[in-house]
Amino acid sequence: MTAKRGMLPSSIAISNGQNDIAGRGSVVATSLQTAPAFEDEREHSSFLYFQQESVQNISGTHDSSLWDHLILQTCRNDVSARRLLVALGALTKARKMNQSPILYRRNTNSSISQSRDIEAYAFRQYGRALRGLQKDSHGVKGLGQVQARRTMLISLLIFTFESVSGFQDCAINQMNAALRLTDTQFASETRRYKHLGTATSSQTLEQDLLSALVRIDQALMSRGTRTMIDEVPDFENVESVIRPPTRQLSVNLGQTVLQIPERFENVMDGRKTIEYIQFWALPQIISKFFIGSEERKKGVDAHTKKVCEAVLSQLRDFQKAFQPLLDNVSHYKKGSRQYNALLIPRLQSLSFGLATKQILYRGQEYDPTGMQRDAAEMITICETIVSDPNLYRGFVFECEFLPPLFVISTSVVGTEYRFKALDLLKRSIPRQESGWDTVTMVRVAEDMLAAEKEHRTLLQRYEDANRLFHTAESITFLEK
Repeated sequence: MTAKRGMLPSSIAISNGQNDIAGRGSVVATSLQTAPAFEDEREHSSFLYFQQESVQNISGTHDSSLWDHLILQTCRNDVSARRLLVALGALTKARKMNQSPILYRRNTNSSISQSRDIEAYAFRQYGRALRGLQKDSHGVKGLGQVQARRTMLISLLIFTFESVSGFQDCAINQMNAALRLTDTQFASETRRYKHLGTATSSQTLEQDLLSALVRIDQALMSRGTRTMIDEVPDFENVESVIRPPTRQLSVNLGQTVLQIPERFENVMDGRKTIEYIQFWALPQIISKFFIGSEERKKGVDAHTKKVCEAVLSQLRDFQKAFQPLLDNVSHYKKGSRQYNALLIPRLQSLSFGLATKQILYRGQEYDPTGMQRDAAEMITICETIVSDPNLYRGFVFECEFLPPLFVISTSVVGTEYRFKALDLLKRSIPRQESGWDTVTMVRVAEDMLAAEKEHRTLLQRYEDANRLFHTAESITFLEK
């Protein structure tokens, strides 16, 4: 089929932000100096769907400049990248049609046939893109930094396509390999994850791309690592043999304690700050969150206590600085992108605080009032988000409200809150956020609640939970 040129104008309007609340300014038109050539109208329309619809869904409430600027630019002279974009646009369109209540009510054969046809087209384009990538890499020994950068962008698209397709194991394995490649390829550069600055010390990876890679690395790490049952000699002291969660990327933080301002100017600065707090402390928090009952009685060691106290101190400062923005939430339509963008940082700070308190109060009397108050507010926020009839229940690249719900459902905060969180997870099916999917989270949370009711042993519960998370990089669940 003859390629059709000129199907897009030489300047494509690409959103480089949302609005002032996100701290990105107004929408900017970014010029693609060479408009991509499309083979036919179908490829063209799928590309436009990705640009106009998929980007907003995939980026969630997060700044979308990575997707509607940096990744779109890769299609300029890259046929394989463009086919991945087209495949992703077609697949997200088909999946949205399948989840549409209107389509379910009509249940017409023509509508179902149309969505299946679009999905089949998406997989054909995806296959063509992969074959093109294999051909491009044939005979290439090693990667230059420019080529490695392209590989990282392509990897984000493949991870997203596989996740949307439902092949999460493949998506996670592929992304872990890409992260290892990134770390190896750019080992000579000092990459500082200082989000709040306007520039990065990496000369090859743009800040948006580096930050996205760090976020996905953090999301996959937060799932934990799996310890084989046979390697655990003493199941009441299992914490001592857990392999601590590790990152694939080596990034220099520069400092762990941020100087948090008295108030944030916009949501994006607040969001970057809570991500930064999570980034430096997450390995320690994750490795201590799920522990055996005997280990809990021992209390926390001095280093862990210091980390937890520092985290809670920074979270208090963060919540105080973010509150003026949160006070303006009523100015936005409930359920809108701007409305939810204000709620998510608050929710994430409460979630990380709840997990940290569970560790800090180990071996002491719990603070049921404070922890339950936090859990109640988290439930209220998540109820507001999940109750929105327009909530996107497909794949979202960023972690938003699913991990906080999971923290509640597997914490010691009380069965009332845990069952409420579990119900909200069920109502969110089949939504995915980064490496987290609602179906698996529900299964694990239900199993843990059932195990407690049946008074199963730690070994039985440990085996059951690990069997549910069957990927190579999986959460290791221990007795609460």
